[in-house]
Amino acid sequence: LANTHSFAGDSETSLAMIYRSLHATPPEEHLRLGQLFWLAGVQAYRMGFDRYAMSLSKQAVDEAVLAENYGLVAFNISSLAMIGVSHGEYTAAEQYLTQARAARDRVESPGERAILDLTLNLLCSQVRLGMGRLDDAEQCLDRNLGFLTQQSKAAPDVFAQTLLQLAQLHSIRGQFELARQQLRQATEVVEEDDEYLATAALRAPFENQRRNLYEVAISFEYDHNGIDTAWSYA
Repeated sequence: LANTHSFAGDSETSLAMIYRSLHATPPEEHLRLGQLFWLAGVQAYRMGFDRYAMSLSKQAVDEAVLAENYGLVAFNISSLAMIGVSHGEYTAAEQYLTQARAARDRVESPGERAILDLTLNLLCSQVRLGMGRLDDAEQCLDRNLGFLTQQSKAAPDVFAQTLLQLAQLHSIRGQFELARQQLRQATEVVEEDDEYLATAALRAPFENQRRNLYEVAISFEYDHNGIDTAWSYA
């Protein structure tokens, strides 16, 4: 229920459900606690309670460490890094990224490592963009593209987010035509495989990302003499 309300954007109800779950979870169930504290941190962050979000996310990391689930450790540490990015604290975010990668290296499953790499590469790009290290940011995104383009059915949300960040990078460099191409490709990616959204759990957050993508594309085209294209996106 907490996840369902989270996907629907109802953070207050989700948080209430999370705390009920925390009270019902035995203290030795570290894996479940790590998942719950992570979700609580997400809701607190969405509601603007950044200090609490950071504390909850750190607790999520601690529980994942006690569970010896290094995939969850890496994932939860990446949440701490994202909070740092949102506040412009790129040095701290870089440190968290290093810790997340170290945890990722302890994951035994190649498939799980590959999935973590996609998330960490996106995070790497955001950190490096914030630090003005554009070439490094591009290398992080290129690693994602190298993997995603080899998949017969790449996850469209991760693929589109990678292209969106590439567009941002090209725009910063003043390479507006390249940025336009990446945005156009990103919109094609999110529209071409609706089977990925067969479950409501995936559809709600994906639709939010899709709206965000189109808002970025509309704004870009409007600012760069692409009024007709901006209208088609709208």
